[in-house]
Amino acid sequence: MPPPPPQPPHPSDHQSEPNTGRSFKDKLGIYLTGVAIGLMLLGWFQYRKGIARRQQAAQTQQNQPQQPDQPASTTPPTSEPPTSDPPSSESPSEPDPG
Repeated sequence: MPPPPPQPPHPSDHQSEPNTGRSFKDKLGIYLTGVAIGLMLLGWFQYRKGIARRQQAAQTQQNQPQQPDQPASTTPPTSEPPTSDPPSSESPSEPDPG
């Protein structure tokens, strides 16, 4: 009796293929999708935090009684603006000998 003919190998039996599983581009796409989702969540949390701060500041401002004797701005008024010319070294009180 002759031996049975060899059967072709099954596609899952190939061990010589270097890319078994997901390719690099697939993994990179999944990774970058996760990064994008994380950044969007971070932005949303920062946005909500800013809203909460503004609401807290508005509540605090409403609860404080306004005092009419305090000026609205906290910076003191400035005096004359500085001049760009430096003071002269010669005294104007001395007469010119000429």
